[in-house]
Amino acid sequence: ALTHPGLGAVGLLALPVAGASILQQVNNFTDKLFASSLEAGRVSALSFANALCQAPRVALLLPLLTPLFPLIARLVSEGREREALGAFRRVAGLLALVAVPMTVMLTVYAQETAQLAFGRGKCGTGCVDQIGAPLAFYALALWPAFTSALLNRTLSAANRQRDILWATIITVVLTIGFDIILLGPMEQSGLALAASIGVFANAATLLYCLRRHFPSLSLAGLGRRDARVLVAGAAAAAVALALNVVLPTADLTSMEMLLPLALKVLASAAVYLLVARALARDELAEARRALRALVARDRPAR
Repeated sequence: ALTHPGLGAVGLLALPVAGASILQQVNNFTDKLFASSLEAGRVSALSFANALCQAPRVALLLPLLTPLFPLIARLVSEGREREALGAFRRVAGLLALVAVPMTVMLTVYAQETAQLAFGRGKCGTGCVDQIGAPLAFYALALWPAFTSALLNRTLSAANRQRDILWATIITVVLTIGFDIILLGPMEQSGLALAASIGVFANAATLLYCLRRHFPSLSLAGLGRRDARVLVAGAAAAAVALALNVVLPTADLTSMEMLLPLALKVLASAAVYLLVARALARDELAEARRALRALVARDRPAR
């Protein structure tokens, strides 16, 4: 029934969401618009780099967050703020544990990733270089992108769509400003860096909005936990960079680099897990519980 009072309420809540979605599309368009002012092929290189960086989000972020939204929405609607924030903190720790090493690997091995994905046919060395450079800058924002998605859903569960709209406006304006500043000296890499700066700003703005709506949320506690995970990520990055010096793979063909690249990734991941085991035991325990729950849920009943 078009006169149902709930329809108008839903429509009002949908307006900020629609505005934020439109602004995000504007940002995507301006990236392509600025890239089109560069040499031929730069728009494609930027799109390919963005697609490579989106893959981890599609593969890991959506499956992790899809079951979370109704959980937090239910807890918030029932006034169970402490439990809702507890769920937020646990998932935020899990996302950091997953996203930080992926950020490290994609950033350090951006050239190799571009080579493996596109280094064939007409995409030669120059083409791979054009993709690898912006990919490294896109990858830097992988962890805050994961966090932003969680913050977005948590604020949506609390009916704070207007906060999301304002955060999106700030992000779009800031990104376009840095696009203009960085396009000349850095070309498509500057556009990717501007997008990453926007992602960091979006995460910070959404976190501020969440803290304002939920004053009991401890930013100091979140910061201490993230710092422990980042130390583990820094150790993995140091190992990855050192192995790049000892065993360079950026100039190898796809087949030649597979084995040495796999060894470098495994060694860096092992260091990350060792340091995380010492500094971030709670997050690792939460990850193990989530994995066991997933396996148990997928196991057929007897």
